[in-house]
Amino acid sequence: MPSQRPIGDIDLDELIDWIKRRPELRYLREEADKAKVDYRPGELTPRKRIRIADDRILHSPSPGLVGRVREIVWVPVRNMRGRSYATPTSDATVNATAKLMSISTLWDFFCTLPLFKFGLAGPLGVMSWPGAVVLSFLILWASNVAGEKATDRHDANHARTASLSLVAFLLLSLAKTAFSGVGIDLFIGSRAVASRYGEQLIEQKINGDRKELARLEEGGPELKAAAAECDRLKQQLGQIDRNSNEKAFQSTYVLAYGSKAEEAANAGLTPQALISKYGSIGRVPGACTQQKLLRELNSEKARDLREAIDRKARASQAMPPLAFLQKEEPEIYAEHFREEGGQLQWMNGTTAVAQATDQFWEQLLKGEFGLLGFSLFFLLVSIILTGVAALLIYQLSQNAAVKASYSPTVMDERDGRLQAYREAMKARKEGF
Repeated sequence: MPSQRPIGDIDLDELIDWIKRRPELRYLREEADKAKVDYRPGELTPRKRIRIADDRILHSPSPGLVGRVREIVWVPVRNMRGRSYATPTSDATVNATAKLMSISTLWDFFCTLPLFKFGLAGPLGVMSWPGAVVLSFLILWASNVAGEKATDRHDANHARTASLSLVAFLLLSLAKTAFSGVGIDLFIGSRAVASRYGEQLIEQKINGDRKELARLEEGGPELKAAAAECDRLKQQLGQIDRNSNEKAFQSTYVLAYGSKAEEAANAGLTPQALISKYGSIGRVPGACTQQKLLRELNSEKARDLREAIDRKARASQAMPPLAFLQKEEPEIYAEHFREEGGQLQWMNGTTAVAQATDQFWEQLLKGEFGLLGFSLFFLLVSIILTGVAALLIYQLSQNAAVKASYSPTVMDERDGRLQAYREAMKARKEGF
């Protein structure tokens, strides 16, 4: 046994000195100082003159609810080692590991809070912050429990459990690390994330309009059908001999262009006037007339759309993305954002998290470190803390003193020594 423990013959004075030197046993000294005795000056022997109640119950200090929560967040030394054995030197090593592990999980706790807050904003609303705190706290708790269990390698079975616990600690920590930069981006740069997302929305809208322009210029199904029918009728007209079959020519001509009377009546009418006169394009006489009408309408729409695309493309270069959306595309803006108390808010927190994640990792993989700023710093610190904490936990689990603290054999030896102390104290008391 190390020199900090009493050795050799049972020496109660040495035990008392040892207890005085142990700061974590202060509550024992305080309990002893508060002990009341029955003093009987008329008795002949010291044992009879000073009587201490034999039924005193020693109550270990209770941490209470706040203390228990604090111990979950800031892991105490006793949770990182066993109960069989400890020395000031070994506890100093355990304490360093416990502190670094606690700092690592706390760092990730604060980094991921905004992530959960935005993600829970939809279902929880104003309760998103409390919900985020609870969820992040549960993950912190799980990480610390895994770290605590990873130090017990005193035998083969516990070594396997410790390895699995260390893997669990690493996976949980790395998952939080991967999103630590994203959480900071959302917390201090939500508007910047929204602005970059706005650029994507503008690009999608303009590209969509350009596809629609191409479709209009090419012609829709109605125009294609009218053109095919017009070509077929023109081909038939070319094959008919008017001298021998004037009636067939006139009937085919009416199908292609309408009657001469209708042509004369419709001459000079605008496409809108023709549609208004007949009720729809399909009722306008003549497939070729319908084809011409559809081309004119498509050309008019294409011209307006082309001008709108060109104008919006220029405006998008001259205005901030969110301002452009708010002015030029209010429906798209209202679908994704809103103003609340002068602050920009996301309509969908899941979209905010997805965009922040995509943008962060895209910039990181492209090497655009200057754009990441604080978020990159928090990510690097999280990686360093996670890596060092995992290494210290593994090294601690290999420490002979920590293995001894979990050893049942050492516990049996300790219990035997404590029993010997109790017997020695009883003998001393009876000797008064």
